[in-house]
Amino acid sequence: MPMNKTLSPLWSAAMLIGMLCGLDACFTEVGNAEDGQLVKANFSIDYAVSSQPLPRSGAKDLHSIASPSPTLDSLIIQQLYLRVREAEYYAMDSTTGEYFETHLWKNPAGVDVDFTGKDAAATLPAERVVSLTADTIKLQFRLAQAHTLLTDTLDFDTFADRRYMKGIAYVGGKQKPFLFALPAARRVELIYSKEALEKWHSQEGYHCEFMFYGYLWAENPVFTKAKAWRDSNDKEVMIFDGNHNPAAYRELSTAFFNSFNTLKVEVRK
Repeated sequence: MPMNKTLSPLWSAAMLIGMLCGLDACFTEVGNAEDGQLVKANFSIDYAVSSQPLPRSGAKDLHSIASPSPTLDSLIIQQLYLRVREAEYYAMDSTTGEYFETHLWKNPAGVDVDFTGKDAAATLPAERVVSLTADTIKLQFRLAQAHTLLTDTLDFDTFADRRYMKGIAYVGGKQKPFLFALPAARRVELIYSKEALEKWHSQEGYHCEFMFYGYLWAENPVFTKAKAWRDSNDKEVMIFDGNHNPAAYRELSTAFFNSFNTLKVEVRK
């Protein structure tokens, strides 16, 4: 996004204060943040058959999946963590026309967030920003390389490696436990448009809804027809990684990045 390089007197003062205090100049210091608006983040999984991400054209409405897989009855994702490093929040001053960038939730090591909502500790705190009209938000996270699983020592019930998605698919009335290695990436950005932010806006500020479409991701036939291995408790588990169902894993990895409620996703391996 092009940024106006002409800094307003208010913006220059904010940078000077940051340097005098011995701190990094932070975009959130523009204006009086105490009188600004809140930015909150909520993470969730949508299992509706009719859900799919915003089309790349940027249209606002979600469209139904034309022909959902007849083999997948339903899906429960029991574990899905992403490690958020920051969110770049772009806003515009309607008076001057200048754009400003704020870094929210910035943590180089990353903070795990739980999309299932079960882990109350794996959330992001509300942050306050100045009252400018939001234009774009880019949620940035990383995905660490997952270790290859050894099926003879695997215990699905107690498995808790956050580098994997864990869940149960229901196919033809039968349960099919699965483990999916999250595809490694140095940086992933979920980019949300001004139109999406307008839907999240209220008098309090922005309540961002970061969503993963679970059914959309799993409705591919390569998922339900994949090979299963028996774990240490003799439970059949579908495993998707570089060594287990590799062809299906590659296809599901591409589908993973396309299964968020975003206008655009940028992935850097």
